Amino acid sequence: MTDSLKSGAQFLLRPTSGVPLSLQQIEEHSRKIDDGRFAIEYRITSHEYRDSAGRLRQESETRDQAGHLVASAVAITDPVAGAQTILLDAEKVAYRLKVKLSPDARLFLTDAADGQDSPHKWKVIHTEIEDRKIEGYVFKGTRIETSAEDVAGLTTTIDRWYSDQLKLFGAIDRKGPFQAYTIRIQQLQFREPDHALFEIPVDYQVVDVEMPQP
Repeated sequence: MTDSLKSGAQFLLRPTSGVPLSLQQIEEHSRKIDDGRFAIEYRITSHEYRDSAGRLRQESETRDQAGHLVASAVAITDPVAGAQTILLDAEKVAYRLKVKLSPDARLFLTDAADGQDSPHKWKVIHTEIEDRKIEGYVFKGTRIETSAEDVAGLTTTIDRWYSDQLKLFGAIDRKGPFQAYTIRIQQLQFREPDHALFEIPVDYQVVDVEMPQP
């Protein structure tokens, strides 16, 4: 598994109460290859759930370009209990971290622009882009463009579409000179998920993890 495969699926939901739903999320991650084209490196398929209390569950599978399963994970975010938990099914272990989450917390992963590990002078521009209709709902579009002022073409653009009504990102497009990815939702359903989805199974060992102090 390459370094780029080590990151899991992004959470597109917010831990907001009163909007229970479920959906499927598809991510395709690409990297520029020797001939200059972008080739899909891996795909992540995940199912996400949010209950009326704002608790979240994400079940994800990562597969390489040949379709081979390379990673799977289950993550539970519970703003009521103030905890985020990773379930390891094979080991029957639950790693639990105490956290404080506001209803407006955005849990999707942010990534550095291409080339930000090098010493350049960076400029970041935030703009609005055209809205998009996804699964029958209108999602507001925004763009973050990060450019190196001293290197031509070293620009990464992240377009995101968000619904404040649903407290949900419906799509994300990330394009840089070296890496790119797209994220889409589908099969959006409004119903209360099974309560058991947000609980640690009774036969799992719970390991409490503490964040290192700065």
